[in-house]
Amino acid sequence: MTRSKAPAREPFDYDDQLRRMRRMMEMIIPHVNRKDLHYGSSWRKRGGPGAFFTIVRKLDRFEEAAFKEGYDIFGLFENDARKESILDDCADIIGYMLVLMDYAMHMGYITQEDVRKMCEQSQTPRLVNPLDAIRKDLRGAPPRIAEPRGYDPEQDDPIEGEGKEGPAR
Repeated sequence: MTRSKAPAREPFDYDDQLRRMRRMMEMIIPHVNRKDLHYGSSWRKRGGPGAFFTIVRKLDRFEEAAFKEGYDIFGLFENDARKESILDDCADIIGYMLVLMDYAMHMGYITQEDVRKMCEQSQTPRLVNPLDAIRKDLRGAPPRIAEPRGYDPEQDDPIEGEGKEGPAR
C-alpha cells in the first residue's frame, strides 16, 4: 500500500470530518454485517473470554504493525504493505466494537438510552461537537470550525485545574 505522501490539509475542518465519518460508517456497517453473517457470530462462540481474545487479536495485529513502523500510525497508513492492511485492521476493530455493543444491547446489558447518555456526558470537555457547528451554520453564525489537528502547548491553554504537567494530584 505504499503511496506518495498526501499533501497536508490544514486547517482541519470538523464539519468535513463528520461527513467523512458518516460515509465510512455507511460502508463499514454493511461490511461488518456481511462478515458476521459469513462467520456466524463466531467471535462470541466461546463466551465472554473467547470474545475478548478474538477482539484483542485484532488489536495485537494493529500493535504489531505499528511497532514495525516505530508506532507512527500515520506512516503505517502510508507504508503498510501487508496483505491485510491497517485499513483492514481498523475496519475489523470498529466492526468488533459495533457487534460487541449490539450484542450487549441485545442481551439487555445496555440500552440505547445508556449509549445516548454516555455520548452526552463526555468526559472530554475540550472536544467540539461537530453537530454544534452544523446548528450554528443553520443559524447564520460563523460557518465552520477549523482547528489544528493535535495539541500545540503554545496555543492550547491547560484545562482548568491542570498545569502543563497534567492533572493536579
